[in-house]
Formats: sequence, C-alpha cells, structure tokens
Amino acid sequence: MIRTVRLFLALCLLGATPPAAAAEGTALKGRVVRALSVDAADPYRLLAGIKGKAAGSGKVFESRDGGRRWSPLNGGRPLAAPATDVQAVAYGPDGHVLAGTWKNGLFLSRDGGARFEAQASFPSKDIRDLRAVPDDPSVIYAATGRDGLFKSEDGGLQWRSLGQKGTFFWSLTLSPSGDAVYAVSLQKKVLRSRDGGGSWETVFDRENAYALAIAPGDERSLALATEKGLYLSSDGGATWRLSSDLSQAKLSSLAWVTADRLYVGSWDGGVFLLDPAGREARHLLPEVPVVHLAPSRGLLLVGTWGRGLRRIEVSDTTP
Repeated sequence: MIRTVRLFLALCLLGATPPAAAAEGTALKGRVVRALSVDAADPYRLLAGIKGKAAGSGKVFESRDGGRRWSPLNGGRPLAAPATDVQAVAYGPDGHVLAGTWKNGLFLSRDGGARFEAQASFPSKDIRDLRAVPDDPSVIYAATGRDGLFKSEDGGLQWRSLGQKGTFFWSLTLSPSGDAVYAVSLQKKVLRSRDGGGSWETVFDRENAYALAIAPGDERSLALATEKGLYLSSDGGATWRLSSDLSQAKLSSLAWVTADRLYVGSWDGGVFLLDPAGREARHLLPEVPVVHLAPSRGLLLVGTWGRGLRRIEVSDTTP
C-alpha cells in the first residue's frame, strides 16, 4: 500500500497522469477466454468459452452476477474428452445453451448447461462463432472455419447451410434491427446478408479481418478490426477509411458501447478507447493480449489470452 502511494505521488510530481483504476477485477485467472456471450434477456448472465492446452481443458463457464463469479457448466466436465478449445458460446431459447469447439464440433444443452450433448448432425467440427437473434433466440447463426455458414430456427437442433463453403470465417455480427448479418473472414472478406442468409454481398476486401461492430442507433456506421488496423465506415460499408491512430495494429475485437464510445481490442496488448472522431483517447490494460470484448450493463468484459477475464467499469473510461 505504501509503495503504491509513493508511486502515485512520484507520478504527480513528474507531471504524469497516473493510470486510471478502470480495471475493476479479474476472474477465470490464468485462462484463455476464447469466447464470450451475454444473455439478451439478462445482461448479468454470461457465458465464457475456455481454451487450454491439455485434452479435456475445453470447457464452458457461466456467471450470474456480471462476471465476478464463475461456475463451470456440464458438471465441470469438458464438452468432449479431447476438447481443448471452446471457440463459440451462445444462449438460445428455453434453457438452450450452445458451445462450438475446434475439431470436436457443436454441443447443445437443453437444461441451462447442466448437461451438453454433441450434435452429430452439425456439418462441421470447427465452429468459430455463434450468434442468436436477440429478439428471437431460437434463430441462431453459425460460422465455421472451412465449411461455410449455417442457420438454425429451432434453438440449435436443426441447421441449414447458407453457403460460402471454403471460406475461413472468424466472427459474426447481427444488426440491432435484425435486418443484416455480417460474416467476417480471415481471407480479406466481409460479407453481408439482408435476407436472413439467403444471399450475400461483399462489403470489405482489403485485409484479413476478425470482428465488425455497428454503432448504436446508426446501422450505417461500422467499425472493422483487421490484422492491419481499424477501418471505419459511415455509409454502411460502401466506403471505408483507415484510422490513422490504429493503422498497422493487429486488432482482435470491438465493442461499440455508445455512439461516442468505441472500444478496440488488440492481439498485441490492450484495449483502445476511441473518441467520437475515431482517434485514440485512452489505452487500457496495455500489457494484456485481448481476444474478445463484450459490453454488459455499464461494464466492458475483456477476454484475454492467458490473463483471465477483466472487467472494466465503462463510467471510468470516458474519452
């Protein structure tokens, strides 16, 4: 405590600004938090997909208090004996919980996560993302590594192909209105469908991309995290501009919390908060490699590579 106070005073005397105490806490310590999902009906109810090294380390955890405390689902057992990586998680309807793995396929629980069963009929073993429609969680989209895109309309029991086989997808984004689905690929391709996955158009083809975010209240304002920086569009993806502050940065994830508050996660370390003009305003957790960001009622949840889950109070990080 004395050492902390001395450091604070020394920074003040030097004219420096002490780091803001924005990180409220850490959970799931030491783990790679590969995936996060927030229940649309309850923002304090969260899912985390865990990546490990040893066989059986791929597990799903749940929090009921906004990420402070976590409990393993499936009775603490791995989804499959050889599973090492849970890459996607989502809440479906009526107690359905879905989890997608690397190499071991899709798993579904119909009892709130007490017991998961492998979905042998799902046509891929490598699920990269799962997204349920907020207003109708029985409708779920799935993105895979090489087998294309899929859609379920019964909470994950049955699936139909939406095409795009052979494209390496990384993430999905659904517009708040439900009018658009974006599929983000590591092959210099971002696709958009306006008819529930029936047809697709390319809206970006410059760099390998990891995540797309849509501004609250303005579905024409888009942000895209790529291997070589942050791209922004104000016309629904017709044109894009590269953010000068985050050019060449290897970015992993995005969370557009309010119209003037965009958080950007970096594989190389940290979370950047941008001001309304798209310029860097704050750099949080600069030494932490970030995998996934998810907002939840005044909090920013930060899934990290081997550093657990970080919780940041959004009110503490004004630009």
